[in-house]
Amino acid sequence: MQLPQWVIRPAEAADSEAIEGLWKACALTVWYNEVEFDLALYRDTPNAEMFVAVDLASTLIGTVGVGCDGHRGWLFYLAVAPNLQGGGLGRALVAHAETYLKGIGAPKIMLMIRPSNQRVVKWYERLGYHEDKTLVMAKWLRDLTEVKAKRQKTDGPAELSVTVSYLHQNALPQGPEVALPKSAPLLVDVPAPSVAFFRYLYNTVGEENLWWEKRLMPDTAIAGMLNRDTNHLTIATVGGEPAGFFMLEEEYDDEIGKTVDLAYFGLMPSFIGVGLGKWLLDKALKRAWSHRPKRVTVNTCTLDHPRALGLYQASGFEIVRQQTNIIADPRLLPSAGFKEGSGPK
Repeated sequence: MQLPQWVIRPAEAADSEAIEGLWKACALTVWYNEVEFDLALYRDTPNAEMFVAVDLASTLIGTVGVGCDGHRGWLFYLAVAPNLQGGGLGRALVAHAETYLKGIGAPKIMLMIRPSNQRVVKWYERLGYHEDKTLVMAKWLRDLTEVKAKRQKTDGPAELSVTVSYLHQNALPQGPEVALPKSAPLLVDVPAPSVAFFRYLYNTVGEENLWWEKRLMPDTAIAGMLNRDTNHLTIATVGGEPAGFFMLEEEYDDEIGKTVDLAYFGLMPSFIGVGLGKWLLDKALKRAWSHRPKRVTVNTCTLDHPRALGLYQASGFEIVRQQTNIIADPRLLPSAGFKEGSGPK
């Protein structure tokens, strides 16, 4: 008989350090949520539980917090060790939480997703969850002055304020052909990129801009993304060396129709400032519109190159909304692997 890969059980006081380490690795921690405080509250509150998953070596590899407020059930702190994501543990933890709530009679389950964690929305949708048009409001009943001082004393500033600009264009901009740079770059389509090659591009281009989400994704999840027929990776080479890249993702919506998203766009550090960016963006947009979408989208944020937003606007994109998020500083996540001194200067 095949043994299970993990065991899910209620958290114990001795798990606190391992839980905090996991939450930091998954970018779930924020300064105002103390692990020991939250775990004690889960233990002392009726109809609430923090569950942990441990592997056969008793290593803590996942968590999910669950509780019922007397009207509905809630799901919190779903986390899976980054190297194990995509292997089914997340689904198992959610199923365990749902079984717990059914057992105590909760008629409905709810969860909240921070704006900085939008990548999990489609994952939850595959589990049968949907967006509930409800405005969430909050008021602190606990004085956080001491908590904030303690966290800054031990870790330093643990968060970043990031403003994200969402842009789109409804037609290919008309204008003269962008001149070929003196470096004479060549475009090369990569129809079946390896995970290692994508990580090389993503990590090198994103080092100074703190691109972190794909750094935490397991190879299986990256491979799944790269193998989709609707995703298209193209690199620009100069003298045979990768100088930049872009990746287009085709998306479909019943109301809008086809959208092509410029999911990734950037230059290798040694090729910034040599006149390559405008030319490469022009090629990316022509490729995007060749797929005959209803619109082309892109987003950028205040961690990107300071000229990125202006370049997109000069290329015909319009800002449709902006959103400021407070995110955990990804440089504090050991699993992200950022070099010392990375990030905007």
